[in-house]
Amino acid sequence: MKAFLTLLKAEHLEHRGSQLWTPVIVGGLILVLMIAGILHQGSMLINLTMEDSGITIRTVDDAQRALRDEVGGERFSAVLQALAYGTNYFSIATLMIVAAVVSYFQMFGSMHNERADRSVLFWKSMPVSDLEVTLAKFVSATFGTILIAAVIGVIVALVSAVIYMIGGPLSDTPEWRTVIHPAVIASTLVFGFSLAVFYILWAAPVYGWILLASAWAPRSLLLYVAVPPMAIGILELLTTREGSWLWREIGSRVSGSMLNANIPLGDQVYSASELSGLLLAQAGRMAADILSPRLWLGLLLTALFIWGASEIRRRRIA
Repeated sequence: MKAFLTLLKAEHLEHRGSQLWTPVIVGGLILVLMIAGILHQGSMLINLTMEDSGITIRTVDDAQRALRDEVGGERFSAVLQALAYGTNYFSIATLMIVAAVVSYFQMFGSMHNERADRSVLFWKSMPVSDLEVTLAKFVSATFGTILIAAVIGVIVALVSAVIYMIGGPLSDTPEWRTVIHPAVIASTLVFGFSLAVFYILWAAPVYGWILLASAWAPRSLLLYVAVPPMAIGILELLTTREGSWLWREIGSRVSGSMLNANIPLGDQVYSASELSGLLLAQAGRMAADILSPRLWLGLLLTALFIWGASEIRRRRIA
């Protein structure tokens, strides 16, 4: 176990730029843009309303009146609550999307790069198995990259809440005070981390295939990753003429569309307890998918890909 943790640490040090500094820089840009939005004409609320209405808007009160006229008095509070929630927790979703993209690129070169720079010779001299090294690369690129970004996103979200508390245009509204209630913050964290973990589990076969291709490809890595799925998909199109099941499966797993995560904000006003319960219910719905045969078949396929990548690594160094 100690050796595996050491391998994870080594992977993080090797990819610290993408795993740590990329979400830190993106989070910093989000905060800068947020402060600029507050300083420039009050907030993004004003800019949003200026685009959607044909009247002159100079203050936050003007923007709220225009928004109320646009959506109607009954839906105004619900829309305002959705804006407040999105403003406070936008950073978490943004950083997790960025981390997902980074994780695919990290997995893309994980096995190939160590042969290209000959660092594989150093690790083969260490008392660790090829399976341990391969598994460490997989865990670091997936759980490591995305969960680090999630933690940074939480920090940015809390800082942004403080910024809006000081100078935000929505900070004096009941809707904003609802979305920063401790119960809502806690349930948002549970929902966000659940979303990250279950996305990794659902997308695991795609990660595993990229890892296997990275271990096998002597050169032109992109071709080894893309050509087999494309060829199988084209064969499906020619034989069934009903579209490619493989392409749909890959698309749904990469995009996360199979996750049961849908928060109906903007339809009605929620109290803190109602919003917290809604978020926890979403997390529970995803947890129920752990019983899905589709998930377990994907994880089984992922295990085969990881084993195959480790066997290829064991037999070749170039």
